[in-house]
Amino acid sequence: YNESINFLGKDIYLKSESGPKLTKIIGIPEVDVISIINGEGPGTIVEGFHIEGGRVAINCNNSSPVLRYNLMTHTEPLSWSGGIAITGDAVIPAQVYNNSIVGTSNSGIFIETTTPQIIKNNLIVGCQYYGITLPSYIGDYVEPILSYNLVYQNSAGNYRRITDTGIGSLMINPKLLPGILLSSSSPCINAGDPDPSYNDSDGSRNDIGAFPFDDSFTSQAHYVPSDFATIQGAVDAAEEGDTIFVADGEYEEVITIDAKLLILISENGPENCIIKAPAVYSQNDDLPIVLIRDVFYWRPLISGFTIDGDNRLKGMDISNLSIIIENNIIKNCYSTYGSAGLLVIDAGFEIQNNSIHNNYSYYWTAGIDIIENKPESESFVTGNLIYYNNSTKAPAILTDNCNDLSITNNIIFENLNLPNTYPEYGSVFLQGIDLNFNNNTVDRNFGGVVIYDQTSLCSVNNNIFTNNAQYAVRDYFGYEDSDSITVDYNLFFDNETDLYAIGQSPSGVFADPEFESTSEADYFLSPTSPAIDAGDPYESYNDPDGSRNDIGARPYEVITPIPPPTPTIIKIPNDYPKIQQALFESNENDTILVSPGTYDEILYFGNKELVLTSETGAEETILHPTSQQIFLSPVSLSTQPSEDKNDKLVIRLTRPAVVNFRSTGKQNVIFNGFTINGDSLRHGIFGEDVSPTVSNNIITNCDGSFYTYGGGILFSNSSPKIINNTIYKNYGLFSAGGIYLGLARDNDTAFVINNSIYENFSITGSALEISKSFHPIAGRYAVVTQNLIHHNTNGVYSTTLGAVTLSGSLIHFYNNTIDNNASGLTQDGYTANDIYNNNITNNDSFGIQHFQSQFSNDFESDYNNLYNNGDSTNYIGFEPPENDISVDPLYLPDYFLSPTSPCVDAGNPDPFYNDPDGSRNDIGARTKIPYLAGDCNADGFIDIADLVFLVSYQFNGGNAPIYFYLADFNNDSFIDITDLVNLVEYMFSD
Repeated sequence: YNESINFLGKDIYLKSESGPKLTKIIGIPEVDVISIINGEGPGTIVEGFHIEGGRVAINCNNSSPVLRYNLMTHTEPLSWSGGIAITGDAVIPAQVYNNSIVGTSNSGIFIETTTPQIIKNNLIVGCQYYGITLPSYIGDYVEPILSYNLVYQNSAGNYRRITDTGIGSLMINPKLLPGILLSSSSPCINAGDPDPSYNDSDGSRNDIGAFPFDDSFTSQAHYVPSDFATIQGAVDAAEEGDTIFVADGEYEEVITIDAKLLILISENGPENCIIKAPAVYSQNDDLPIVLIRDVFYWRPLISGFTIDGDNRLKGMDISNLSIIIENNIIKNCYSTYGSAGLLVIDAGFEIQNNSIHNNYSYYWTAGIDIIENKPESESFVTGNLIYYNNSTKAPAILTDNCNDLSITNNIIFENLNLPNTYPEYGSVFLQGIDLNFNNNTVDRNFGGVVIYDQTSLCSVNNNIFTNNAQYAVRDYFGYEDSDSITVDYNLFFDNETDLYAIGQSPSGVFADPEFESTSEADYFLSPTSPAIDAGDPYESYNDPDGSRNDIGARPYEVITPIPPPTPTIIKIPNDYPKIQQALFESNENDTILVSPGTYDEILYFGNKELVLTSETGAEETILHPTSQQIFLSPVSLSTQPSEDKNDKLVIRLTRPAVVNFRSTGKQNVIFNGFTINGDSLRHGIFGEDVSPTVSNNIITNCDGSFYTYGGGILFSNSSPKIINNTIYKNYGLFSAGGIYLGLARDNDTAFVINNSIYENFSITGSALEISKSFHPIAGRYAVVTQNLIHHNTNGVYSTTLGAVTLSGSLIHFYNNTIDNNASGLTQDGYTANDIYNNNITNNDSFGIQHFQSQFSNDFESDYNNLYNNGDSTNYIGFEPPENDISVDPLYLPDYFLSPTSPCVDAGNPDPFYNDPDGSRNDIGARTKIPYLAGDCNADGFIDIADLVFLVSYQFNGGNAPIYFYLADFNNDSFIDITDLVNLVEYMFSD
């Protein structure tokens, strides 16, 4: 009905036959839709209409009507009201109950009367001024009698000049469905006046608003790609409340959901249902892949997607709604300014069980950015994994001017502030009122939790803080009201600083949490963890089993072990075409056997003990990724930052290495028998918090520019076994073109044994660096022996550090050969290491350097041979040890010692160092050669069989000698007829 209605002073009962769902009055512009302004009494009733448009929906002046079960929406702007206006001096009050006033252009109900009006059971939501208001000026008017109203999310405020909102009144999200219907979880249900005279038509207690709950709402389902080729196509076609199901696949599109309630769900979860940044967009566009805004109804849902920004676009932007975001993966998202992963503005939300990782923001927050949540709506962040995010400030979570927000049971690890600046902003930044950061696990971040200015009623309780490089919890300014901020019942371990500008936690635990494992973000507590039953004893914090709170994100639970599957052998390419697919599909203790060939892949090891090996060795089995996309990823390395250049915290944007190990937590992981070609773009092998065996590989043409360290192999906080590898022609921007090893924090031992490391380049030390890891107490226990380190070159700082640099602790460096490098070996002044039995020869600038020797002489160096280094510069920073020698070692090919070498039997006489034959140690990586020149067939004798062997080799295409020098009898570097003649003369002459 398009009209305006005036009651003209008559008491009339105006009622629709079918209620406001089907009966609408659309007003005339600039005219009140219904006017009751001529002294009408309580016999005037307006019931069951949807009133839309006009200046005021119902204008009452000097009248006493009953207004009930009406819906009022979208009135035109007016200075004093939009829904219902009640003014004048009528003695009998108007009765306004069970109306829904939603989204009017001004206030919901305006009252200026000398008699208290009766306002109850009304739903007033989303009006553009106040919900219920008296005039702004002081005058001769009284407050209404209010009760059982739900007034929520009105722009200027829910009430103005109202001192008593009345019994039963609510200010929470009504959880509405399209049509202003109540959802089954709406707090309006059975929340109206309990007086039976107001009961709903089914006899139950009154439901607030115009529409009692009746479960009549229906919606449609749409399927992508069977119904619509694109997700956006389905969004555009869907009606309010519809559900869109998305099948597995990769969808390159940007999605906008504007002012429409939709449920968006993948059919099978996020792993294979991917929404990816379209190729037409670049970083300069600064757009989100998913934009959802201005949804009035309860409660849109997005669940089960991978949102992949491809390092060009942001992840999700959410504004002006209440939403559920759950079970998604948000990764590789990029923003120049901030909010790369998930931005939530002016919204209520449930952000739960998502994985948010590898996102980058140049400025603020790469993970979750929450700005001015809706305090009247439920807002919580729970059960999420937030890791490897990278921004200048607060890379994991930021809350800005938030109110009544809970952040619980999240695992937040390895989020980094780049470029090593603004640690004072932490990884988690809390600013607002009534913020609860409880039962989270915060591990290995650059900074921990920061409580910012103007924050009150904030609790940081029951959390585990471990291994954070700067601090665990910090008060930004150091003067917040201690009565309104509580930091207690937390567990602290191995942080640089536990509490910064905050008083001690009286019930805190300062001990190792004893995680079962940190791999794959498990962080479960072991049965003996001190975090068990150590949280806040208040019952509201109790664990799900009813016991006292366990500190951290994951309470201890007894898990019945599942018998492991029987190990199998997986063959590539017979069983799987790709090695990575086999790594995903394999079980514990499987062996993946790779046939000869070149594989264009980047490999990622998960949390499994397994063997990955080639069938025929490294020469024929090559990993050479050429088509893999380069992407950004934060990584932490090395040590706690300080002014000492050797104590470094290296955090960079990076390309993935060819082979990647991360936090596997497994000891029996073997990578064996491959050639790794980095194509001058990426590291060869990268690992963090791991202890794999890397053996019998050839690693070449790898580039460490993006980590700046370790072009060939880079491990941080790790104890690997690096054995029998050839590592050559790799590049490290700052140091260690060959191997960079940041030692683990525990007592595990790293091994670097029998590797050939040559022709690598970096600006400073070029071949091998062994350093402390992320924490100052880290970096211990390594055995480095039998390695050939030769012909590695440095840049302009060739005299600063050696081709080998030792800055970890308790490193046993013995029986290595360091020859013909730009520099020899650097011993860091801070550390205690053993340096024995090494040949350090022919290096350009120095032999052994004790770097910063003024700080410490706590290392042992002896029984080494330093010969012909620099301009007779064998030692820098300390005197030659007593048992060192300086002689020509008389190398044979492959750095074996000739039988007459002065290094034979000249090493440390401790039997621990004896040669394999039991004799006293020979200095260097190779012992004296076990055979004599002329013993061509290497059987231990020089006889006629050697002549036959040499004739066959020279003239009949026979086998070559196992060592060149065996047949080079005259030692002229050629095997020819002269050697045969000389051998005959030796055997048969007197």
